[in-house]
Amino acid sequence: MSSGHLDPGRAAETAAILRPRIAVPIHWGTLLRFDLAWRRPTQLTEPPLEFAAQVAELAPDVEVRVLDPGGSLELGSPSA
Repeated sequence: MSSGHLDPGRAAETAAILRPRIAVPIHWGTLLRFDLAWRRPTQLTEPPLEFAAQVAELAPDVEVRVLDPGGSLELGSPSA
């Protein structure tokens, strides 16, 4: 991974520092070569769950929303 990307642990540490109301992990599994996905199928499913588990430990007040690929999330106003 390049220095511009975070693994689930570093992303969770960042969420603990920033303390957003909601954190949505994005582009997990997109750096895995298509022809290698069969060798590491959990690489396409585990990273966001690992992130959510680590955020729950480090920043329990941060809500993690894991979206299906292509999914969307509608955010209400901060007071909602």
